Amino acid sequence: MDRHVRILGTGRYLPKRAVSAADLDAQLGLKPGTVEAKSGVLTRYFAGPTETASFMGARAAQQALDDAGLKKEQIDGFITAFGAPRGADFDEYVAHAGLNLRWVQQFWDHGRWGTTSMIAAANAVTSGVADYVLIANTATVPRGYGKAFSKFSGGRWSEGLRDVGGGQGQVDYHGLD
Repeated sequence: MDRHVRILGTGRYLPKRAVSAADLDAQLGLKPGTVEAKSGVLTRYFAGPTETASFMGARAAQQALDDAGLKKEQIDGFITAFGAPRGADFDEYVAHAGLNLRWVQQFWDHGRWGTTSMIAAANAVTSGVADYVLIANTATVPRGYGKAFSKFSGGRWSEGLRDVGGGQGQVDYHGLD
């Protein structure tokens, strides 16, 4: 059987509480425009108490399924990264989304897992261990991967917003804190 691999759909979930860069400047007592100039981020999203990693991941996954025209019953493979305590382990996603899977992979690659996950998904499909693989990842932490916003010197800023395209240029294709 000839098994072709392609991305069928995408989805995302952003927490409900949005805070602008200008508001962050004011809250942190910074000169107007500092957060935007340092990070390029105009709006940052903060998860509420009910917006857990698995909740956000399940919402993003449903968007991706809708975009792909698939039903969750068709998904038989799943990949995630990060895991507890700042993200959801694969079993939490599976339970929250109501998935029944044949194949699962969980990476521990922090923010550099996207390409690795797509390669693993392609391998799963082409080898026949899965027909449709859902890739999802969400992280929720109280202070931007545990880094402080209030200090912009001493090397701490480069880590502060990297989950949203900051210091290392990652893209935000997972839920944000």
